Amino acid sequence: MIDISVIIPVYNAAPLIRRCLDSVLAQKGKYAYEVLLIDDGSTDDSVEIIKSYKNPKFKIFQQKNTGPAAARNVGITNALGKYIAFLDADDYWEDEYIEETTNFLEENRDCIAVTVGQKYLDNGHFLKVHPKFMQNNNVNFEYYELINIQRGFIINDFYEFWTKWQHVGTCSTTMRRSVLLESGGQRGGLRICEDLEFWPYLASWGKWGFIPRILYISDGGAIVREQGWDKYVMRFKNVPMFDVWFSRLKHRLSNEQIDKIKPMLNDVICGESRAMISGGDYKRSYENLKFFYNNYPKPYPVKIMKVGRLVYYSYAILWRFYQYLKINRGVILKKMHIR
Repeated sequence: MIDISVIIPVYNAAPLIRRCLDSVLAQKGKYAYEVLLIDDGSTDDSVEIIKSYKNPKFKIFQQKNTGPAAARNVGITNALGKYIAFLDADDYWEDEYIEETTNFLEENRDCIAVTVGQKYLDNGHFLKVHPKFMQNNNVNFEYYELINIQRGFIINDFYEFWTKWQHVGTCSTTMRRSVLLESGGQRGGLRICEDLEFWPYLASWGKWGFIPRILYISDGGAIVREQGWDKYVMRFKNVPMFDVWFSRLKHRLSNEQIDKIKPMLNDVICGESRAMISGGDYKRSYENLKFFYNNYPKPYPVKIMKVGRLVYYSYAILWRFYQYLKINRGVILKKMHIR
């Protein structure tokens, strides 16, 4: 019997895939595991690197590029483990991640999922634990109090806890496979904010736990940006309108639960609209914000929606140009033989 299935979407992940896989192989504890790697249409040598391990626990699935949520769902469908954990190819776990999360779920049978503490780095330097944990560019020490003073615990109210801490990361969560199958998994058509849609949806099936130890590290951003604009372009061009993104939650969550996650909905609308701008779809970005402004809570988009359409489009064009230069900086410098 397989105890845990690790699902890793892979898309042009050659620069960091070895570190990701090595972190799985370095996990402590006694358990049976498998690693399902879903190649999402890579054009680099990611698959060849994976095959070079010659590890029978690694199972490779290949598909055309359809996004990380669809790739994870392929993994869920083919997984044999009692538990499932997602890991992105440019991130990694500390060596006690699997042992800690599986033990917690074994001891707390009424929990459907458990999350660990997470840390984000940029260029190898400490950047943040999470934006919600930052105050005036300093780490919010309230988070470290949460991390340091207690062992794993069951969260009383997932929706309040999630909104306050944004504690759930795609790669910091281990879930029961039975619940993932019952829920239908992530929405395969979403390529942006698919995680923010999935966590409150999955939480409607039962209780969550939290292990206050930083066992998941994300620091691949700088290297991923070196791959340039092409790494992101399909996401930018496949962004749903907010009402489409929200459709499953609207029918699954109670009004009280929706009220509790209103601040998170603002994060989603801003992320969607920025992605639409990056994809060059200024009209949809404006209409998306306008729809949200008229129908949902609006602490952030209010000022933007008070400007005219022409001013908004001008701002959007400038912002897209800035994003293009920011993301494509490494590629541009290489082409100019500056680096």
